[in-house]
Amino acid sequence: MNVTQFAEQHRLKVRRDDCSEKIISGKAGHVYENGDDRFGICLMFKSARKWMSVQRRLLAAGFTLGQGGDSEGTLLFDPTNADQVAIAIRESRIRQRRVLSEDARIALADRLNRKNSPRPRNANEASGQGNGHPVGKPERFAENTLYFRGNLKLFSEKRGVAVG
Repeated sequence: MNVTQFAEQHRLKVRRDDCSEKIISGKAGHVYENGDDRFGICLMFKSARKWMSVQRRLLAAGFTLGQGGDSEGTLLFDPTNADQVAIAIRESRIRQRRVLSEDARIALADRLNRKNSPRPRNANEASGQGNGHPVGKPERFAENTLYFRGNLKLFSEKRGVAVG
């Protein structure tokens, strides 16, 4: 079994790292193919305490220590063992892809279309009236008078222009 087959079987995403090696990356580490029908999990944490805690749990589940550092390390596991696979995915915090039924897929597509459709900004625009400006937004006219469209409140009274 290689990384691509493993990823397809468990609904994971494969990408290439800096060395062009195929890996399955997560928030806390990544899963890679180690050879000899074994996979490795490389974990990196900010604290040694977190690494030691995770290391103890994984060793108790049957993982083999490959390399151990202060706050990071690698452990090897059998990709055919379902328990070890589930623990490796969980501990490296890899996000699995969702599987949607056809009804759920249609409902999500409808929701997305409704969300991305242009909505009216105010009541005047929804009813087809107005020029698209929200109520209360100032507009300028030829006589350089600034007023609010909604309530015709005059701003430049000093010019003596009445809006009627």
